[in-house]
Amino acid sequence: MDTKSITLKRKINKKSIISRAIQEIITGLLIILWAYTGISKLMDHDETLFNMARSPFIDKYALFLSWLVPITELSLVVLLSINKFRLIGYYISLFLLTSFTIYIYAMLNYSYYLPCSCGGVLNKMTWQDHLYFNIGYTILTIIGILIISKTNK
Repeated sequence: MDTKSITLKRKINKKSIISRAIQEIITGLLIILWAYTGISKLMDHDETLFNMARSPFIDKYALFLSWLVPITELSLVVLLSINKFRLIGYYISLFLLTSFTIYIYAMLNYSYYLPCSCGGVLNKMTWQDHLYFNIGYTILTIIGILIISKTNK
């Protein structure tokens, strides 16, 4: 092997190590987010249901969503934790985050009432903060999908 080949392999290896580290950090952040929000919503289910029932866009589906959302969030923890299912977990995370972001945007722009069905510390954030938070997590999720897709080629 010549020196150029060795140098190129080192650069590729270093790049893949960095990509893997970024992916693991994003995965960890998503796992923490979904575990925290899912557990919080289930631990205070009555409050979650109450707030969802007061939302003008989802009030008719509040009971169903008050169970579906946290169960989905906790299922994502499992999917993201298993390498074989991680990409599926990322895509479902992207769908959920995009849905939440659209919901928050609609609430901010078209609702007369802004309840909060977020759990724990997240319910201390303003709706505007939630919008930016979700956009940030959505971007991280897209980056994670791109890294995994590129790695799996």
